[in-house]
Parts: sequence; C-alpha cells; structure tokens
Amino acid sequence: MHNIKIKRVESDADLLPMLGEFERLIDEITRRAYQRFEERGREHGRDLDDWLLAESDVLGAPAAEMTESKGEFQVAVALNGFKPTGISVIAGSRDTIVTVKNGISDGLPSMKVMRHIRYPQLVEVETVRASFDNGILSITAAKAGAAPGGPAMDELRPGEPHRWKAS
Repeated sequence: MHNIKIKRVESDADLLPMLGEFERLIDEITRRAYQRFEERGREHGRDLDDWLLAESDVLGAPAAEMTESKGEFQVAVALNGFKPTGISVIAGSRDTIVTVKNGISDGLPSMKVMRHIRYPQLVEVETVRASFDNGILSITAAKAGAAPGGPAMDELRPGEPHRWKAS
C-alpha cells in the first residue's frame, strides 16, 4: 500500500482554478455528447450512453464509489494500471479533486485522468487521507461536526446526479 500525499486547501476558493478546468472539460464533454447524438441520427433515449462515452473520450474519468459511515466519507476510485507516483489529490472542505498524469504502466500510452468528488456535506480538511493499493485509490474524510451514521451514497456515475441509499 502506498500513502498518497494530500494537498489541503483552507478555502474552497483555492479550488477555483481546478474547478474552472472541470467546467471547461464539462463543456467539451457536452459538445462531444451532442456530436455523438447527431452521429446516431438524433435518436432519442440514449443520452446517458452518449454522455458516458463522451466523458470517456475527453477525460477517461475513472469509476468511483462513495459511502458514508461512522462520521466519515470513504471514496474508492478505480485507477487500474496507474502508478502511485502520478496521483495527485487536492482536498477542500466540500470537494476533493484527483488527477493522474503520465502514470500508466505496462507500455500503455500516457494520459491525464481527472475525477471531481463533491461531498454531500462539509468535511474536516485536515482529516482527509488517501492510500493506493491494487489499483484502488482510497480516500477518507471526517464529516465536519457530524454524528456517526446516516445514509450512504450509492455509486457515483459520471454525468449522473448522486443517488442516496439507506445504510
């Protein structure tokens, strides 16, 4: 297991440059999804497929899952094939941003991968921890002033709103 260094920011405003990059990428994904829609002859009912394929084209956004228990959030991000040295985690009180640059092994081409994680409530930034083992980046963050327990968040799907499930 490899511990991943966390860059902590005191103010969410410090995340604005990265969030701006995400906004630009979302615009690019939107254009690509519409292009896919038009290439299919404007057939309705496959918008999620268009979005997910476009997101993959633009970002290569990794799958992620968030759960909530005992006063903290746990996030697992699938980064199979990446080296821990290429992983960067920037944590704020509401958002965590994961980027991976030029970290692919086994002779595959290098690429940049980004994942934006928005917590459903504020977290204590100083408690955010990350480790990488067997292709999975694990991030934990304690809720700010929260009591243990509560609902759990189901799988985070690119381009979909977060879905809550009872724990």
